Amino acid sequence: MNIALAMNDSSEMASAYGNMGMSHFGKDEFGQAIKLLKKASDIFEVTDRFQTLPLCYNNLADAYAASEQPRKAIALYEKSLALATEQDLTEIKSDNLLGLAQIYERLGDAPLALDYFKRYHELDKESYNLERSTMIEGLNTKYETAKKEKAIALLNADNERNQAAISTKNAQRNLFIGLSVSAALLLLIGGFSLLRIKSKNRTIEAALVEKGILLKEIHHRVKNNLQMISSLLSLQSRHVHNKQASQALRDSRNRVASVTLIHQRLYQEDNLKGVLMQEYVPQLVAELLATTDARHMEVKLDIADLNLDIDTAIPLGLITNELITNVLKYGYSESNPMLYISLKEQKGRLVLTVRDNGPGLPTNFNPDETDSYGMKLIRSLCRKLESDVLYTNVNPGLEVRLTINRYRHAA
Repeated sequence: MNIALAMNDSSEMASAYGNMGMSHFGKDEFGQAIKLLKKASDIFEVTDRFQTLPLCYNNLADAYAASEQPRKAIALYEKSLALATEQDLTEIKSDNLLGLAQIYERLGDAPLALDYFKRYHELDKESYNLERSTMIEGLNTKYETAKKEKAIALLNADNERNQAAISTKNAQRNLFIGLSVSAALLLLIGGFSLLRIKSKNRTIEAALVEKGILLKEIHHRVKNNLQMISSLLSLQSRHVHNKQASQALRDSRNRVASVTLIHQRLYQEDNLKGVLMQEYVPQLVAELLATTDARHMEVKLDIADLNLDIDTAIPLGLITNELITNVLKYGYSESNPMLYISLKEQKGRLVLTVRDNGPGLPTNFNPDETDSYGMKLIRSLCRKLESDVLYTNVNPGLEVRLTINRYRHAA
């Protein structure tokens, strides 16, 4: 910022305001973020309307949405969408459509929310098809180039072998010449073998790149579809008047969201086979607290640095989701509510502990005999992970401890 002021460069000043605004946004300091992003957009409206202005509008709209100012967010999302459409900026168009869909979902306007979700899905599908076509064209080019290089190498090798044969005949008259030709022939064979190995390596590398891209796209597709299901469940729960049915829909939405987070982390990170639990668990807790009135609950996390295989992370994430949901329903203390979660390895086993400071279990309550869907789901997933579960009333609250025998780290 000091350099931009010294140079009196408006564009640099706007970029500096925008970067500082997004920094405050990342710290949940939405008021300061809005102030700085507004300064950036005012400058960009005069100096640069191409790409930077629609992006700045989109960031400002995100800040207004996060600070519970939906109408201002809608106006800026629409301005950004119009500029992005005019300039054919697909990624920014996609961000604006998703932002508008989520805003209208929170406002309870189901028809508009669904319309924007459909437009977002269609644009995302078009973008995916274009990226896929470009990727296939690039891989075909690499394959054809490798095939031509291999053909040239074979021709060169045949030619050099013919010359070596002629030289061998002449070498019969001269031992020194024969030895020289033999040495040259060995070098040529070695070079040819090396060339073949390099060609195979290039083909393998191209296949690995394609596999990585396809895996990321698969996780991206799964995440988008799960997010659509989650949003539809959320919308439906608001229009169901039966309290029990509405709660069941919200619980289902949270279960879908816990799996969505896993696929989101897989396609956003270079690690396609594992889930970093130190990052996943805090994000899952924040998502669940945001759907209730328990945002002021004290949360204590003690999560080990574990990179778990997806076949372990998904059932473990669903179990954690159910246990946190039970805390918010039944273990919530009106006086200084607290949630403690621990995940560690102990003596070759994985131990998950969830504790609250609520009223605990009634004396005649047996978790293994309860007929609720959530407890049935926990028992089923515990069998899959070959885990033991122990419910203990503490003073105050309830502690649930899972000892998992069957789990795998990511390769």
